[in-house]
Amino acid sequence: MMLCGIFLLLMLWSCESARLAESREDNSVYDLFDLAQVNKRHNGVSQVKGAEPYSPAYKILNADLIPPVPDSSFRDLLDSIQAERGFLLLVNLKQFKKNRGSLFTIEKTDGSGPVFEVISNGKANTLDLVYSTENQLQVFSIEDAGLATGHWKNITLFVQEDRAQLFVGCEEINVSELDVPIQTVLSREVADIARLRIGKGAAKDKFMGVLQNVHFVFGTTLDAILRNKGCQSGAALTDVMTLDNPVNGSSPAIRTDYTGHKSKDLQSVCGFSCDDITSMFKELRGLNVIVKRLSNELEKVSTDGELLKNLMNIHSGICIHNGVVHKDKDEWTVDDCTECTCQNSATVCRKISCPLIPCANATVPDGECCPRCGTPSDYAEDGWSAWSDWTHCSATCGRGIQQRGRSCDRINSKCEGTSVQTRDCYLMECDKRFKQDGGWSHWSPWSSCSVTCGEGVMTQIRLCNSPTPQMGGRDCQGEGRHTKICQMSPCPVNGGWGPWSPWDTCSVTCGGGIQTRKHLCNDPAPKYGGKDCVGDATMVRVCNKQD
Repeated sequence: MMLCGIFLLLMLWSCESARLAESREDNSVYDLFDLAQVNKRHNGVSQVKGAEPYSPAYKILNADLIPPVPDSSFRDLLDSIQAERGFLLLVNLKQFKKNRGSLFTIEKTDGSGPVFEVISNGKANTLDLVYSTENQLQVFSIEDAGLATGHWKNITLFVQEDRAQLFVGCEEINVSELDVPIQTVLSREVADIARLRIGKGAAKDKFMGVLQNVHFVFGTTLDAILRNKGCQSGAALTDVMTLDNPVNGSSPAIRTDYTGHKSKDLQSVCGFSCDDITSMFKELRGLNVIVKRLSNELEKVSTDGELLKNLMNIHSGICIHNGVVHKDKDEWTVDDCTECTCQNSATVCRKISCPLIPCANATVPDGECCPRCGTPSDYAEDGWSAWSDWTHCSATCGRGIQQRGRSCDRINSKCEGTSVQTRDCYLMECDKRFKQDGGWSHWSPWSSCSVTCGEGVMTQIRLCNSPTPQMGGRDCQGEGRHTKICQMSPCPVNGGWGPWSPWDTCSVTCGGGIQTRKHLCNDPAPKYGGKDCVGDATMVRVCNKQD
């Protein structure tokens, strides 16, 4: 009865705290299912049992039938995002394995695509943030999300400015950076061209599974949200970002006293009706019987344990580990990297700590825990050949493995150890881009004429880089180069000599005279500034030399 009384006091205290929180008129939580007025009779969903027993959970049957969030509520949500330069999204989900589905979409009313969308991508094991900038879709993925498993997952997505941070339960998964701040993507003007839908994405991105408590939360911190989930402060919260809003020197708009969604009556605030509490007391009475039975069983186990110790002649200070009896202060090795010691009946095991090594391609010899530098021959074992070269990495990007082998001279040696070694390899980061068809850039200006005089050509080009085709996308269609004829001023023509004329008649009939002949600079004649012919235009010779 004392346990029941304590439980009732806790229930009343919880309800009173929630009532006081309601009195502050705090609109810090946007419950999307509540705003869209979804209920269990709605054609697009079916109400089922969720991870949290006192909140409705909805199996998504046809997301197209789920109505959008009303315009006024959508505008309030955008105002909150602008005021705090980000948001906290809390969701319970149970998603079919390998399903790629949208948790929510802010879709354009003209059907041209999303402004912003959060997709749980079970095929790639990522949480994808899709947003539109200047009519281009950008996709940023938070890897190793592990959401589409067929089991309940509780996620906390914290987006502020250009950073997105994902927690699944109490575990931080990853941090991703956006190209533009979220308040730029989700400006107040978005309400004029888009609407907010639950579970509805592109034709291939419809959510398949169950959603519960899809909440946008403001007026608190990520640290407070995680503490309310029962996450311990420390390692899980050491890298938590905090929202701040230093506008006009004011204090942060997001507070630390998050109490949940504001409800309309005491029952919905507390989450329990009188029938619920009555049922709980009945369950507690049954639990009391089970606890007493368990206590009796534990006493029996303790008695049996003492009897077993006596039969095995086990005395104080002895340790039993993996079915093996060890004396006090005995030391033994569990595996290559774990050493254990018996300390006054307590088995204390520790992981071997490896020192930093100065080489890049160290390997771990068989039977050892820590990597070592040097060539394999430096620590080769008797009977074994030298190690072969490492194989190529099994993955062209991301984490893969390499292997190498050696052979044994079994005639002359027992060759203890393995014939194959394996190590991790990482060639480069995997390309996270998406499939995209190529698009032409604008035409460049016409180039200058290819000649300085006479007839030439001019060229203009365009490049297939707006955007560049990637991940198997189609190349640009059409020509990437245009040409046309250009006319410059005529080129200079240098003069050239024409043929010589015949020799003319000798000037005398005897005693030595002269003859002449000429040629003209007309083959061709110089023009357009060309040079004259070089040399003499007249040639002279002696004639009739006889007396």
